Amino acid sequence: MKTRHACVLLFCLLAAASFAQQTVPEIPFDSNPDFLKLPENLHLGEVAGVAVNSRGNVFVYSRGSTTGPAFAAAAAQVLEFDSNGRFVREIGKGLYAWAYAHTIRVDRDDNLWAVDKGSDMVIRFNPQGRVSMIFGRKKEASDKEAEAWERRAAVPMPIHDAPVVELVGVHKRFGDKEVLRGVDLAIYPRRITVLIGASGSGKSVIMKHVMGLFKPDRGKIVAFGKDIVPMTPLQLDEVRTHFGLVFQHAALLDWLSVEDNIAFPLVERRRASRQEIRGRVDEILERLKLTDLRRRMPAEISAGQRKRVGVARAIVMKPDVIIYDEPTTGQDPLRTRDIDDMIQETQEQFEITSIVISHDMASTFRIAHMIAMLYHGRIAAYGTPDEVLASPHEHVQAFIHAGSVEA
Repeated sequence: MKTRHACVLLFCLLAAASFAQQTVPEIPFDSNPDFLKLPENLHLGEVAGVAVNSRGNVFVYSRGSTTGPAFAAAAAQVLEFDSNGRFVREIGKGLYAWAYAHTIRVDRDDNLWAVDKGSDMVIRFNPQGRVSMIFGRKKEASDKEAEAWERRAAVPMPIHDAPVVELVGVHKRFGDKEVLRGVDLAIYPRRITVLIGASGSGKSVIMKHVMGLFKPDRGKIVAFGKDIVPMTPLQLDEVRTHFGLVFQHAALLDWLSVEDNIAFPLVERRRASRQEIRGRVDEILERLKLTDLRRRMPAEISAGQRKRVGVARAIVMKPDVIIYDEPTTGQDPLRTRDIDDMIQETQEQFEITSIVISHDMASTFRIAHMIAMLYHGRIAAYGTPDEVLASPHEHVQAFIHAGSVEA
């Protein structure tokens, strides 16, 4: 049986090139094809479709081999393999009424489109494997379940990369007040990490340490492989070029137009010619859908548009990490959703590492790949949204559910 599954999977992987615009590397084969092995809890069933993204990763859409009572509820599956045929992850695990795989395609932006005939749904997954749009959702699926899809639809890719930034045993005292009491925190690349905690708990203090604006009393801070604690001001200035900061209220310069606000960091640092600056600004304006606003002044655009301009200004220097300082504070639910979408879109388009300071739980669990909860100067919980939700820490549970609306 296992041999048959392996042969079917190999055929699908080799056939995938016919569905793609690009050339897919030939998949090697030998007498012991270990690269085709699936985790023990996964089995390949009847294959409905195959798609390939721009990196050559192959997506196999099957009707699964699940049997028994759960068959109708969770039989379809999407399995991702890299260009060498090695298993990467399962996408869409646990979707409601994810029952009868039909077709799958990858668009030019590497979004994955899956049609599930059993539940009459079309589901779009973003390049990170998270549900980003659902059409024709069955009436039985409640809005609460739809929110859960967005948080749990994809099995996160395993973390193999070293942290971009890491705090180890960081202590910081201001006078008699000890704000940080041994913070350990790792920020991994190409993920959205949300730092939550009560007002005044030290979230902003952590971010200022990360950017080298504060030095810890004790502890180590590693950024891009280097300990920044003993660095000189000149060395720290170089480290800061790897970070972009989006202020809570955008903090645009009122006397400059949108395009001049975006160009401002490039002009100030004088690291590009006028032509290069113009080209960089044009690219950012187009990718963030701001082209029509380029000549307007900050007072002439909406609060949401100003926030997007603030993001454009932060990423025009091509930072490795972008930090959002409480981006949804004071926003209504619809505007909060727009800001969340903007953060996700930016992370996906630019493959950037994002750190978000927030105390908005709905927003946090909507966008986060990783969540860190700061309490009494230490990280009380850290992990994926599901892991933090399952934390046994009493204060973590109280904080997460404090704003919940009960029927």
